[in-house]
Amino acid sequence: MNNDTTNELVAFLKLYYWDDILELANNYPDKDNLIVDYSNIETYNSGNLVPIFKESPATFLEDFNEALRTIDLPVDVDLKSATIRIHNFPGRIPISDIRSEHINKFIAVEGIISQITSVKPKTTMTVHQCMRCECEMEIFQTGTKLIVPQFCDNETCGKKGPFKDLVEKYEFVNTQDVLIQDPPESLKGKTNPDNLKINVEGNLVGKLNAGDRVIFNGIISILPIIGRDGKSTYFEFVLNANSFEKLVDDYEEIEITEEDIQLITECSKDPKIFTKLIQSIAPAIKGHDEIKEALVLQLFGGTSKILNDNTRIRGESHIMLIGDPGVAKSQLLRKMIEFAPRGILASGKGSSIAGLTATATKDESGRWTLQAGALVLADGGIAAIDEMDKMSKEDQSAFHEAMEQQTVTITKAGINTTLRSRCAILGAANPKYGRFDKFEAIMSQLTLPPALMSRFDLIFLMLDIPNEKKDSEISMHILQSHQAGIDRKIIESKMPFSGEIDEIRRTASPEISPELIKKYVAYCRKCVIPRIPDDVIRILQNFYLDMRRSTSNSQDNPVPVTARQLEGLIRLTEASARIRLRQFAEEDDAKRTIRLTLASMDQVYKDPLTGKYDVDIVATGTSKSQKDKIQLLKNVIDYLGRYKVQKVKIIEEMKLKGFDERTTEELIEKMKRSGDILSPSHDTLTLV
Repeated sequence: MNNDTTNELVAFLKLYYWDDILELANNYPDKDNLIVDYSNIETYNSGNLVPIFKESPATFLEDFNEALRTIDLPVDVDLKSATIRIHNFPGRIPISDIRSEHINKFIAVEGIISQITSVKPKTTMTVHQCMRCECEMEIFQTGTKLIVPQFCDNETCGKKGPFKDLVEKYEFVNTQDVLIQDPPESLKGKTNPDNLKINVEGNLVGKLNAGDRVIFNGIISILPIIGRDGKSTYFEFVLNANSFEKLVDDYEEIEITEEDIQLITECSKDPKIFTKLIQSIAPAIKGHDEIKEALVLQLFGGTSKILNDNTRIRGESHIMLIGDPGVAKSQLLRKMIEFAPRGILASGKGSSIAGLTATATKDESGRWTLQAGALVLADGGIAAIDEMDKMSKEDQSAFHEAMEQQTVTITKAGINTTLRSRCAILGAANPKYGRFDKFEAIMSQLTLPPALMSRFDLIFLMLDIPNEKKDSEISMHILQSHQAGIDRKIIESKMPFSGEIDEIRRTASPEISPELIKKYVAYCRKCVIPRIPDDVIRILQNFYLDMRRSTSNSQDNPVPVTARQLEGLIRLTEASARIRLRQFAEEDDAKRTIRLTLASMDQVYKDPLTGKYDVDIVATGTSKSQKDKIQLLKNVIDYLGRYKVQKVKIIEEMKLKGFDERTTEELIEKMKRSGDILSPSHDTLTLV
């Protein structure tokens, strides 16, 4: 070690971090690391330390740690295992841009953790005893391959062994392997994100989880790729982490200052807070205010409850957007994940059940480990799943457990475990034939199974219906949004207007910044646990009972709502109260929830033939009125002979009962698809 460098490093530490070193000494060994900001290294002594650091970062860090341990302290503490961690290293490099010239260089790289192994001990120093002369030898282990003694160090012995391993005298360090991948926004059109293996040691282990978005600072090294024929000429990059910095924290870890709390409190008292939040959700998208209001409530969420029997009732609301092409469903999904500390966007067209839940892979030691999927990575946030209609039925089944129990059970490669998936799911889907047919039942135009659809608290239709007034407003909003996105200098130099520039720029500007909304949500989730008092409970109960009572007089009437919709009302009411920082929900919270629920039910749950709400439209895919028609058709076929009944006779008999030929044909096709009837020939039908 260079004495001049050591002295300079000691002087640097005393100048910038003396108080931190004293705090470290007082809390050692519970705290055993000192965080050093790289900007201080650059400014110290006109940056004399920077060339040394860049030329040989491994040696520099060793000298840095040694300088920390040699500082004279006013307390009797030996900082023998204290480590210096470098933060805020400039020039962050994308994973896909790491090249051979970065080997043995200190870099900062950003990524999302997709896989993390269990903590394993790694030996840094082994002790071996010669069985002939009982001489003990210490060997420092620096690589990945264990070094064993070849000869006895005792000059009077010098034999080749045998040697006994004194494992009880080994020195160990905790290690953990982490796999990170490119953030979604850096893919640049690539189909697969690049991955990088991270080696984490010491006090850095056990502090990260799958789904965390992290900047790792460390030294790039290489490992040989071993094939069937042994080592090859190809190597893989590995980053030996010196430190990490979480970019996106969980709700519990987001730092909120007193100024932030004061600003959040002022927002909660604003009578127009809901309007401002709605206008801050994708301001470039005109309209859809009810949908945006529902998305705001989903973002803040209700409260999860644990019952006496340890049953967990979810507080997260699930929302489904179904609509024609070009109505900005995908854009809404992309905007929503920006407000959640953990927001994962996946496309159903390119997702599999393994990509949604977890994948079992082998590590270097041959052990099976799990690589988390989208629903696990989004734990504690929002999972936005676009094009859910493009997924296979097997892949769609992965959502059932995740949406209700909020867990993902894995039984793969001998691994039996349950992963947490406490996320709100925001889905989007298109109709089966591209656009909705207003004359056909909604559920018959979807490829999503009713069992999945019934788990969504709110379902909204986004239809593209020509309307002169609405089209004029939307077109002007889009055009002004594009103008607002042009650089100000270009606007001033090429556009004939000048005073309208600021007004145009405000067109697509959020009322509340995304950063404040994220802190607003985090503060509410951490500190506001609203309860629903008796008077508000009665409002929700009366709505539920009135809906049930309206059809309880006759068994022929459909079931309008179930207890599942009542639980959704509770979650949304709690979310509304949270936005106001209320400890108790109030009447306006309940009314807002009821209004949004009715807006969703009017679009999806209302039978167009009877005008009545029917929960079976979503829960089973067939309305009560349609079931009655199908049962009537079954009775007609049974009456006419049941087996090989001519279709013409069936149509004639149905006409006598008031059904035209087209309706009867549609019922026959539906029964064919469900397997209730067979067609031995083109003009005969058989009842199964």
